[in-house]
Amino acid sequence: FGLLPSFIPMLQAAGMTPQQAGGLGATLGLSVMVGRLLIGFVIDRLFAPYVTAVVFALVGVGCLMLGLGGIEFAFIAAIALGFAVGAEVDLIGYYTARYFGLAHYGSIYGLQYAIFIFGAGVSPIYTGYIWDVTGNYDIALIMAAALMLPVVALALSLPRFSRD
Repeated sequence: FGLLPSFIPMLQAAGMTPQQAGGLGATLGLSVMVGRLLIGFVIDRLFAPYVTAVVFALVGVGCLMLGLGGIEFAFIAAIALGFAVGAEVDLIGYYTARYFGLAHYGSIYGLQYAIFIFGAGVSPIYTGYIWDVTGNYDIALIMAAALMLPVVALALSLPRFSRD
């Protein structure tokens, strides 16, 4: 989430025109909507942790490509980030219901969402700090990619749940 507020300025700092960067910002936004619908559809048909692992691995690859390869990979990063942002909150609810049941759904979901929102609030500050110190977003992109590794590993380690 830390990369979202900085996405357009990041692209402009890397040499894109405001129009090009804005167009990719729109691509990211559209990808959020498509990702929300598509990921929801897919997790109803496939084992959700595998889908989660693929989505967040793609985010890691997209961030790494953008951070190391440059703006030539911005379109891929925009789509990958958008899909993940579209899926994140929905996956919290989905996993809460599947792994913890509905008896204490509100409390468990609320705790998980609070942790998520804390990260979403702090991460743009961290991303901005990296820009202030280094003059670019490369380290933030590489760190975002690295942080996807435990997400993917955790998703792949989740046990099967009943499909009722």
